[in-house]
Amino acid sequence: EFRTSFIVTWMVNGEQKEQDNNVAAGAFPIYDKADPTKSPSGGFAYIFKGWNTNAAALPAAAILEAALPAVQGDITYHAIFEKVNLYTVTWRDGRTIWEIDRNVMSGSNPVYNNIFEPYRFPFNGRIYTFLGWNTNPDATEPLSVLPVITGNTTFHATFRITRIMNPDFDPYDGLYDGEYHGLSITDLPTGAQVFYSTTTPLNDGNVGEAGTLATDPTQIKPYLNAGTYRIYYYITAPGYLTEKGSKEVRIRPIRISISAEGLPVTKVYDGNTSVPELLLQSEGLLPGHFIRYEGAYFNSPDVSVAEFVTVYGIRILSGEGEVPNDETGNYRIRIREGGLRLPGTITLRPFTLTAGSASKVYDGLPLRNPNYEITSGSLVEGHELVAETEGSQTEPGTSFNTISLNIFAQIMEEEQYSVAEEEAQMQEYEAISVSDNYDVTTVSGNLTVTAAPTPGPGPTPTPTPTPTPTPVVVIEPEPAPLANTLPPSTIIIDEAPVALARVPAAVVEVEPTDPTVVEEPEEEPLEEIEEPEVPLAQIEEDEVPLAPGIDETCWIHWLILILTAFYTLYEVARGLARKKRINELAEAQETKQSHTTA
Repeated sequence: EFRTSFIVTWMVNGEQKEQDNNVAAGAFPIYDKADPTKSPSGGFAYIFKGWNTNAAALPAAAILEAALPAVQGDITYHAIFEKVNLYTVTWRDGRTIWEIDRNVMSGSNPVYNNIFEPYRFPFNGRIYTFLGWNTNPDATEPLSVLPVITGNTTFHATFRITRIMNPDFDPYDGLYDGEYHGLSITDLPTGAQVFYSTTTPLNDGNVGEAGTLATDPTQIKPYLNAGTYRIYYYITAPGYLTEKGSKEVRIRPIRISISAEGLPVTKVYDGNTSVPELLLQSEGLLPGHFIRYEGAYFNSPDVSVAEFVTVYGIRILSGEGEVPNDETGNYRIRIREGGLRLPGTITLRPFTLTAGSASKVYDGLPLRNPNYEITSGSLVEGHELVAETEGSQTEPGTSFNTISLNIFAQIMEEEQYSVAEEEAQMQEYEAISVSDNYDVTTVSGNLTVTAAPTPGPGPTPTPTPTPTPTPVVVIEPEPAPLANTLPPSTIIIDEAPVALARVPAAVVEVEPTDPTVVEEPEEEPLEEIEEPEVPLAQIEEDEVPLAPGIDETCWIHWLILILTAFYTLYEVARGLARKKRINELAEAQETKQSHTTA
């Protein structure tokens, strides 16, 4: 019978495990299940070696599945096992058994399966580090490769015994003293090396790069100035565990108080808050250190308000040269916010004003002298003196020429603005009295009037005949100011222009007369201008009242007389208004100062 497919049967320990039907002729047999196994028994283990058509075949005759021949007919294959001995493997450390492996086949490699490595607790300053296994219980080094099992075997744990370093660390925690500080280390083992870093924690991987080997392993002192720092260390020694960690170092600033020589700070009033140069000092400074400051100012420029001086920008320096060392951070200065406050006073500025003196022979007119001068001391730059002499002497005798005065400072009142076209700046100022800041001494002058000498008898004067008046024709085609038409006998006071009435074009007869000069009194500041007293000629009934040869009906002379009277009254009113303004400014300043003091 001709067949194209066959049956392949697989037997394991006398039991059919698989049967493959319809296997094509010439195909290679394939066992689809896992390799066959046989349970240990009688102290032996069985190792699958391959297949054979003879169930009693020796292990050496077993054929691996991949080497089985092609199918040419129905066939049965039997699993062939090799019998081997079984042993026990023990893993221990002295009396401590860490693992026992039973039924380990002969020739197999030992395997420690426990998830915990053997360990020993530190004892008497020693630390035990597990290294590996050895079949010799007295060995100190492990076997690099464990032997295959050929019998019952015991493996013993080996340890490296290391000692624990116990150094004593003393990090600096004290005041700044100008010396270097850091970490002191004692009780180091022989041969110890100390590596340190001020920025990076040290470990086995970076100690060579980040660490610095200390020249003296007992002293690490990298810090000079006040502050809080941290030192990282890494210490090694033969037979000892590595010691690593960090310590905090604190250098505390010195607490000091600052004062100045020659307190309270004093200066003479100068209109500002500037302070004379100060010499600051402190008992807590280290040798070679000194104090400097940026600036200082009084709390007010006025004598009555100034009470203290504020010093700001205080620095403590050391060293010589153009750029000294700044040591301010090494000190804690007891000052309030804004600066150091010191007692201070401003004294009155001495000032002497002397009134002028004068003398004359009695003439019936008051004797005055408006002049005065500063005879000692000086005004602050920008201050203005307003003074007025008050003496007057008419009758023969002597009296004092006293002075009243006030001193003003110009204070900007409104915001400053610019005029672009003129590229100029204009400001509005308010005059403030600052007289209270001066120690003013006034010295009066003397006004002396002596009696006029008694005149002796003289020749009788010959009357001068009155000339015959000649008519004068004045032609004025257009109206013109009166000043251009007055006769030469009249003096015009040119203090402030006064609009005068125009003279209509007419023919006026003017009787010529000798010019009479009227002395114009010199205007003095803050003094009422009195109309000069001009002796008038006695007028007889048949004489012209204004001037010889002039008809009393001449209206031009009457107009001049009236205008002169009006101008005199105007100047008097103007002087009174100016004096009133000065008094108002003084009262306003006193009110302002009283409010400031309150």
